[in-house]
Amino acid sequence: MAERVFISYRRSDSRDIAARLSDRLAVAAAVKSVFLDVANIAPGEAFPDRLERALAECDVVLALIGQDWASPLPDGGTRIARDGDFVRMEIARALVLGKKLIPVLLDNADIPVADSLPDDVRDITVRNALFLRHASFNQDYQIVLDAVAGRKARGPLRRMVDTLPWLTPVTKTIAGVFLGFMALLVMALINNGATDGQPLETTLGSRAMLILLGMITIGGGVAASFRLSGRLFK
Repeated sequence: MAERVFISYRRSDSRDIAARLSDRLAVAAAVKSVFLDVANIAPGEAFPDRLERALAECDVVLALIGQDWASPLPDGGTRIARDGDFVRMEIARALVLGKKLIPVLLDNADIPVADSLPDDVRDITVRNALFLRHASFNQDYQIVLDAVAGRKARGPLRRMVDTLPWLTPVTKTIAGVFLGFMALLVMALINNGATDGQPLETTLGSRAMLILLGMITIGGGVAASFRLSGRLFK
């Protein structure tokens, strides 16, 4: 089942990567919808009400934590400790609603120390966190997507295919050609048994018909391969 994702982030330290992540998730088959405040709140719409509704409707909350997520302010406090902080409200509400909350640590950020956080968001520190780094964004994104979809992390072959997109059509073509040749072999064996050893070429009437059959069979194998869901590479 496709998931509805809510991205919680602080604009001062993660707005660019939040937008990048949102764009990638929006086209993922495992994701039904993505909520990102700047893209999903209409002009004039009440900000807190829209956030509350989006949190209630979502399945997964990705809490992007950058270097400034809980950093000190000049007055000695922190933004996350302020009652009116929207990030605090999002995390606290997600915890109350029992949502699947995944902390995502950006680049060199660390999970905050529990004692430094308000009581209503402190439980985020005991959630297993993932990483999303600029230098390894594609690999890290796949792990985040797998977590959103609730599936096991993909194997090394799947990750290699994800990071080298040209491998996907090449691999599927090779698999399709193999399927086509196997189909031809099965036909030749059946023909051999049914005609007491008569060559398939003779049965078809000419070499041209054999070549045409081979092209159609191999082409069908390639087409079938491209229609598969990629389960061989998970």
